[in-house]
Amino acid sequence: MIPGVWLHGTGACGIRWSDRIAGDWPDLPGFGRAPRARAARVEAYAEALIPALPERMVLGGHSLGGMVAMQIAATIPERVAGLVLVDAPLRLPGWIPRRLGHR
Repeated sequence: MIPGVWLHGTGACGIRWSDRIAGDWPDLPGFGRAPRARAARVEAYAEALIPALPERMVLGGHSLGGMVAMQIAATIPERVAGLVLVDAPLRLPGWIPRRLGHR
C-alpha cells in the first residue's frame, strides 16, 4: 500500500489531519514544532520536507499545503503516485506575503 502524506494549510499544523485521515502529517516549516525554512516561500517549504518523505507516496494538501504539495510533485514526480488538493490557490495575491513579512 502506498502511504499518504497530508500537508496542512496556514494557521494549522500537521496534527490537524490526524483524526480525519490515515497517513503522515508533517508540520510545514515554521508551523507546529517544525523549524523555519531558509525562506518563507513555497519552494523552500517543499525543499525542507522532501528529505523526510517516503520513496513513493500519495500527496495531499489543503490551501498552503496544497501549494507545497504541487511544488513537491513538480520537483520529484517519480515519487508521487497521486496528488489530492483541497482549496489550493495557484498563487497568492501580492499583498499576502507583504503582510506576513518574514515569518
